[in-house]
Amino acid sequence: SHCLLTTKNSGFKKRDNTINQLLHIINKIHNGLDNGYEICLLFMDVTKAFDRVWHKWLILNLRLLVFVILHCNC
Repeated sequence: SHCLLTTKNSGFKKRDNTINQLLHIINKIHNGLDNGYEICLLFMDVTKAFDRVWHKWLILNLRLLVFVILHCNC
């Protein structure tokens, strides 16, 4: 657990799904509007993104990211 994922990540958690994510974001939107903030959202479909990424590059960069996180006080 290197704090790479938020507590709201539901990727591989039992009994957690996109409905919970949707409820969370709707709550954030309502809170923002209630506090006078402007709301802007960007939704992207990344379903096939992992299939198209250069995996060796991805693994190298993930290892580098983990190294940096483990060796700094951020």
